[in-house]
Amino acid sequence: MRNNKNIFKHLEETLSGDLCTDLLTRYMLSTDGSIFRIEPAAVAYPKNKNDVEKIVQFGKEHDLPIHARGAGSGLCGSALGKGIVIDFT
Repeated sequence: MRNNKNIFKHLEETLSGDLCTDLLTRYMLSTDGSIFRIEPAAVAYPKNKNDVEKIVQFGKEHDLPIHARGAGSGLCGSALGKGIVIDFT
């Protein structure tokens, strides 16, 4: 998957937290404790409730699934997906 920075530029500018679209960050969060690997389009690190609401609304508008992630220790791949991973750690 190529870098999706352009599609996420406006969202990134409106968040208090961070939004990462670089290949390294997406690769690092493309796996969890399972055997699966799915590279997300972006990884968000929200700082507050408003950030989460903006990310979910953006996903809805752009038909991108939202994937909640905690420690990434799950064994079934539930924190992985091709949309936006929201890292709540």
